[in-house]
Amino acid sequence: MEAPAQPAVCHGAPETYSGAEQLNTTSISAILGELLPERTIVSDESATAGQAIFSQTQKAAKHDWLTLTGGSIGQGLPVAIGVAVACPNNKVIALQGDGGAMYTVQALWTMAREALDITTIILNNSSYAILNIELQRVGVSDPGEMALAMLDHTNPKRSTSK
Repeated sequence: MEAPAQPAVCHGAPETYSGAEQLNTTSISAILGELLPERTIVSDESATAGQAIFSQTQKAAKHDWLTLTGGSIGQGLPVAIGVAVACPNNKVIALQGDGGAMYTVQALWTMAREALDITTIILNNSSYAILNIELQRVGVSDPGEMALAMLDHTNPKRSTSK
């Protein structure tokens, strides 16, 4: 792999985000769509928090997108590390949901220790939202207080055995 002859190109400030609004998934999506450098490789484990990103990045500079596979969470940060090691001349962005990040948070240490060129964006919806969806998919209509507490990041409760 050889470095590109020309540096990555940014397309200017996004028209849909002035900086005055609160950052949320919609505004982050607009910013990415407008400022994504050419040849960026995105490791996307944003799951439920990143649904607006695809439509906002359709017209972005040429890039590659590695998505969550098979509904498994916890793979996004390690994938970003692998990409950064394999393609050191490309910008790497890790779009990560807060729930999945908790599975492999040690990857942040590896990114820093190895001085990898990865921009990590953690999208916080304070929940394992994808697991709530999976409960619905398997027909659980009343998961119970303890099960819901374990999927809620806003008020962690200690699980007790009886």
